[in-house]
Amino acid sequence: MTLTWNHLIRRLTRKPARRPDTAPGARASAGSGGAGRLRRTAAAGALVALGLFAAGPAWADPVTVTPTANGLTFGPTIQNLLNWTAQGALWASLASILIGAGVWGLSKHFGNYGGAHKGLQLVIGGAVGALVVATAPAIVNSMFGGA
Repeated sequence: MTLTWNHLIRRLTRKPARRPDTAPGARASAGSGGAGRLRRTAAAGALVALGLFAAGPAWADPVTVTPTANGLTFGPTIQNLLNWTAQGALWASLASILIGAGVWGLSKHFGNYGGAHKGLQLVIGGAVGALVVATAPAIVNSMFGGA
C-alpha cells in the first residue's frame, strides 16, 4: 500500500471515534475538543516542518545590490516626478490640517461631537502625513547608508 501525503495527514489528524456511552445530542467533556484540536495542529505542524527540513538548504551565490542613478538617462525626470509627488503630498497634508481644524472647531461649537472627532482625525492625519513626507528620504537613505 502506497501512503501519500494526503493519506498520512488524514491518518494523523483523524478524529477519534465517538464513545458509545455518549448520546448523539450530548456534549463531550470540556477538555476533549481542545485536546484533539491541539493534537491535530501539532501533527500538521510536524508534517510541515518535516517537509521543510527534508527539502534541504538551497545553495546559491550571494546577491548584492548597489542602488545608483549613474548612467540613467531619465534619472532627472524620475527625480522631478518624486519632487512633484512630495510637493503634492505636502499640499494634501496642509489641506487636511486646515479643513480638519475648521471642521473640528465648528463641530465642537455646534455640539456635533461626531463631526468634531472626524475633524480631529483629519488634523492628526495631515500632521502625520506631513511628517512621513518630510522623513521619507532620510528613512530610505539610512537603510542604504546614503548621505
